[in-house]
Amino acid sequence: MQRPPHAKDLRKGRYSEPNARYFVTFNTVAPTPSIAEVSYFQSLSTAVFEMESAKQLSEASFTVMPDHVHLLFRLGSTLTLSQAIAKLKQRSRGSARVNPLHWQNGFHDHKLRNDSELHPILHYMYLNPYRARLLDQGSIWHYVHVEPSAWNWIQPLLDKDCPYPEWLTD
Repeated sequence: MQRPPHAKDLRKGRYSEPNARYFVTFNTVAPTPSIAEVSYFQSLSTAVFEMESAKQLSEASFTVMPDHVHLLFRLGSTLTLSQAIAKLKQRSRGSARVNPLHWQNGFHDHKLRNDSELHPILHYMYLNPYRARLLDQGSIWHYVHVEPSAWNWIQPLLDKDCPYPEWLTD
């Protein structure tokens, strides 16, 4: 498969810093119905929780969309950022047996400089399916996991676990 012309630019300046917090997005080659379903979400959740148990990452929150995944986490000290994402992609792909799942090469990453960047990213991740109009404001997107300390911040800002309408204006 031929890489897009600027795929190598995604890796420029990439440095894996142990214990740093990263916001990562990785995409499927094309929208895949099997990614936004319970079995894929469970498979990704299992992969993340296993990696947390192995101390390869921690404090993970993630949102599964029809063609991409947003992941916010703290990198452990045993894997590089690229190794951690490759492991997640590989371990979570097994659930999509009916509709084969093909990940794009690479991923987009942003290293958070400090915890002040955390809340806007959590806000973005939580609202992403609503802003993409995948569901109504009064419905709950079931393909999101917010780690407990982050949930303690975001949950009081919601109306019965749903966003307020003013959060959804462009």
